[in-house]
Amino acid sequence: MSKVKITVNGNEYKPAPSEVFINDYWDVYIYYIPDDQIKKIKELMATPAVPEPFKSPVYDIASDYEGYTVTVEKWYSDPYTYTLEPGTVMNETDKFCEDKWYMVELKFTAADGYTLLSDPYLKIPGFFTAKYNYYYSNSKTAVVRAIMQCPLHEHNYQSVTTKATASKNGSVVTKCSVCGDVKSSETIYYPKTMKFSTTNYTYSGGVKKPAVSVIDADGKTISSGNYTVSYATGRKNVGRYKVTVTFKGDKYSGSTYTYFNINPKGTSISKVTGAKKAFTVKWKKQSAKMASSTITGYQIRYSTSSKMTSAKTKTVKGYKSTSKKITKLSAKKKYYVQVRTYKTVSGKTYYSSWSGVKSVKTK
Repeated sequence: MSKVKITVNGNEYKPAPSEVFINDYWDVYIYYIPDDQIKKIKELMATPAVPEPFKSPVYDIASDYEGYTVTVEKWYSDPYTYTLEPGTVMNETDKFCEDKWYMVELKFTAADGYTLLSDPYLKIPGFFTAKYNYYYSNSKTAVVRAIMQCPLHEHNYQSVTTKATASKNGSVVTKCSVCGDVKSSETIYYPKTMKFSTTNYTYSGGVKKPAVSVIDADGKTISSGNYTVSYATGRKNVGRYKVTVTFKGDKYSGSTYTYFNINPKGTSISKVTGAKKAFTVKWKKQSAKMASSTITGYQIRYSTSSKMTSAKTKTVKGYKSTSKKITKLSAKKKYYVQVRTYKTVSGKTYYSSWSGVKSVKTK
């Protein structure tokens, strides 16, 4: 036979022999504690986390009350507010919705040496304590269900900027950090095109520095305060030169680039003479040295159209040549003729502008 150890208010209680009841069937001593040595709990307190919009149910709760402990058993959505019947049990990942009703189920357990009075007065700060019921109650345990309406939240609008890159739009979005409501949204269009004040220069011996503007994907000019411009070195001789735009500030990131050309000086036609199914064109020699060398040669184009459609071309190498006979043409036909120079630098050919148009009639 064994004895049951009982504590009252933290101290071991040793009853008098007259207080011992022997139950041989269960083989235990049962001690009856006098009523005047048991503390009666008349009031219960609990502080569950109140529902917050867009947040999940909270099950942690303070439980260090004198004489009893409290646990959160369940949360319910859509309870019956008049009959206080529970609705649907919520999962830990469910979210509260503003302006809706919710129910929390609390379990109160009396400690050793304490007893709960029938339906003790209940305080649940933040909840409508007039709207609760004792789902289950005895001298040691009470399960309470209380309801509360999830409040409307105050919007906390914050602006988030995603910078535009050289190939992708960015944005400035102002939205609520609580519910995600978007107050405003602005597109930052990416820089689509670089434009030069001059794309093709004619060699003059001086340094070339075209002005740069940047046009976004919406067709608007981007303020120059959003980028810096850097130029390749040199920029005097015939050739191709890189210009880089590097973006800065809050709206843009990355860089883009393009090129401009310095082309050779041109020439002009001095005379065109017709011949039998042919013509001879003469031009002024372009002997100027562009950097350390002269032009590479000349190019002639001719067509039966004054607009030079379907034109054919002939190439003459060397800057010293000043004429070229074009043969195998139609007899008694009018032709239109132009000449330009070209110069090859590092494997790439650069052309001057075409000369003015001259016409000639074959024989």
